[in-house]
Amino acid sequence: MKNTTIRALDGWLRRARYTLPVASGAALIALFASACGVSDILAVQDPDVATQQSTNNAAALPAVLAGAIGDFHAAYGGTGGNNESSGQIGYSGLLTDEIRSSDTFPTREEIDARSIQLTNASNESTFIDLSRSRASADRAALRFETFAPNDEGLAHVLDLGGLTRIMFAENYCSGVPFSTAEDNGTLDYGDPETTDQILSDALAKFDSATHVSGASSADLNIAAIGTGRALLDQGQFAQAAAAVASVPDNFMFLDESSANTTAQQNGLFEFFQIVKRLSIPNKEGGNGLPYITDGSVDSTIKDPRIPVKDKGIHGFDKQTEAVWQLRDTTRDAPLPVASGIEARLIEAEAALQAGDATTFLAKLNAARAQFPGLAALPSDSVPADLNGRTLLLFRERAYDLWLTSHRLGDLRRMVRQYGFGTEQVFPTGSRAKTGKAYGPDVNLPVPQVETNNPKFTGCLNRDA
Repeated sequence: MKNTTIRALDGWLRRARYTLPVASGAALIALFASACGVSDILAVQDPDVATQQSTNNAAALPAVLAGAIGDFHAAYGGTGGNNESSGQIGYSGLLTDEIRSSDTFPTREEIDARSIQLTNASNESTFIDLSRSRASADRAALRFETFAPNDEGLAHVLDLGGLTRIMFAENYCSGVPFSTAEDNGTLDYGDPETTDQILSDALAKFDSATHVSGASSADLNIAAIGTGRALLDQGQFAQAAAAVASVPDNFMFLDESSANTTAQQNGLFEFFQIVKRLSIPNKEGGNGLPYITDGSVDSTIKDPRIPVKDKGIHGFDKQTEAVWQLRDTTRDAPLPVASGIEARLIEAEAALQAGDATTFLAKLNAARAQFPGLAALPSDSVPADLNGRTLLLFRERAYDLWLTSHRLGDLRRMVRQYGFGTEQVFPTGSRAKTGKAYGPDVNLPVPQVETNNPKFTGCLNRDA
């Protein structure tokens, strides 16, 4: 790893293709028939899928690392083309005020309406993608621990394993099980874990990453931010601030996309600009933030953190106005994952908890300073009361960390840690598109397909 970006690679192995000389069909049939039987013709001697056993050696480490990176890309920001997905960013955003559906697919409509069935196919595929990423990172870590325990690749896959667990904890209900496929082909079914247990698992991954002697400074920063984020989710505010103190303001860890294959493409660009199944809302459900009002007026961007544009056309459903996000404008646009901006926001929240208004404002402005053209907040913009400061904090987090799979976790924390009512922070009332009431969901459920695991019978709870 020579930089702070993820190189999303499509597949682990490339095989050469060979062609037969031109011959008649009859001649070819005669040739194969004389050489071997039907069963021999159908037998595959050289499968083009890398098995777990085939990667259990030092030479396979680059391919194993590439696989973990590619799987994280698909789970986090989605993919393009026929594989289209908007990943954790898209689906967690749909459940909040960050993204609205301009789609006709009932599965994505359910998520936007906060009423998700356990059989929801979109939720299922997204859950599987994140599970695959978690398993891929864990398997890669085992390989590096065996063959190159001091390599920076080990620190990176440990970081990826920690980040996937944070997304499970923030975006899904309590009770996610983590199963493991062994090299001998057996499946070790996992027990359902509480949200706090999942966060503790993430903390252990990040801690392990910091103890890899060859870890790069980038991976150490990722581990620090991941640690701070997990501690914030656990309500350990001072400890979270201490964890990120050394992260530079301008640090940025990007999930790189590529136009080479659909599996490598930026899923958000696909869903907003190509298939037009997602749109940016404005004060969705009454409680949502005014992303359009604050983000753009006509063609002029007001707030550089949330560049949006009303295209004056309808989305895929021919009903909802297509408001595009303009952060990702190409298939190869990179996606922010962790940054010094987030580190400063974590420190700001710790200052809020400590009643330190001066540091609170300074840290918010340190985060804002990373966006060219964005003015600092004046001192008189900080409310005197705790409730007002809390709303300011989460507004700043929503804009600073826009479209990075943070918003759902933040709305849940507003309920869980700050005492807001669910219907005070999530979209509520009648949904503009259908006129029907929003449902009660505040997280994504573990899908029904997971009941194939005999240890899993359903979410432990669906609370924030």
